[in-house]
Amino acid sequence: MHINPLTGFKIFNPLAVKKTILLFLLVAFLKSNAQVVTYSYDSDVFIKLQKSTLYVVLTDNPTYDSAITKAATNYWKVTPFEFINMKDINTVIDDENNSFLAPFLWEKTIKHGLNEKYKDYTSINSWLWVINGGRKKLANYSVTDVICLAAFNYGGDEHDYVAASYRLDYMVKAINDGIQLVADEKIYGSFMNMPSRVFEKINKNTTAILKTKTLIINRETKLWDSNKNLVDSTIFKEAKYPYEYEYVSNERFKELMAGTSSEFLLLVPAVEANKHISIYDPATRNTVYSGFAMLGLKVTKGDIEDIMDGKR
Repeated sequence: MHINPLTGFKIFNPLAVKKTILLFLLVAFLKSNAQVVTYSYDSDVFIKLQKSTLYVVLTDNPTYDSAITKAATNYWKVTPFEFINMKDINTVIDDENNSFLAPFLWEKTIKHGLNEKYKDYTSINSWLWVINGGRKKLANYSVTDVICLAAFNYGGDEHDYVAASYRLDYMVKAINDGIQLVADEKIYGSFMNMPSRVFEKINKNTTAILKTKTLIINRETKLWDSNKNLVDSTIFKEAKYPYEYEYVSNERFKELMAGTSSEFLLLVPAVEANKHISIYDPATRNTVYSGFAMLGLKVTKGDIEDIMDGKR
């Protein structure tokens, strides 16, 4: 497998399909619940990250670069950091004293399974992620090298990393805070169960916070599990959501995300290979809820019920 940052990579070799399917299933299982931190506080990978200098990767897109520069400057606290252009990343990536924060699109296509009855299958992972240096080239990395990530909403409204520029401050702070939480709480576990343990820490106060603020939902996002005109009655009401909530336009939602109101919480679903749901507090830029599902392309009644209970 090879990484093509920002544009993805594809697998088309039918002779390697069986091996590819097994690797894909392993990766999908390992990464299905990863949105915060995947390595234990006492692991070599995590310890190296804490001692590293982070390179925040710029892309030559002025909208993205301006937003990620502001986000890193305001919210990256766990290590020293510098900025680097994507085209220069291979000049410093082999140094184990470095780490990297960058947007990536992974497009994995399996062409014709073990026989002709299998259809081509493409899976997309679209993330802002952190990796350690130490390999000769960026192309030598795989998904199991990811230490921490936040998902772009590739399946909905963010078909490229630039479209997520409006919420990069929340994403960068979520990654920073996840790393800090693991270090402070000495959270440990395997690669597979670490994200769940981090989520449990984040979500333990979700219900109490929901009681005190109005949850804001972007009516225009593409991920609702019903007709947009019926979403109010079919999801939140069927879930018997007991607290205040409000649907707003996309323009109003982004306005609230850019602000610092203490009255609201902001619900942001993101679908790529997996479904992620985050709730942000604009007053602090904190993530007050993180949830996931291995499958699913829409926000459902069950997702709302999980939010109410602070479940992941």
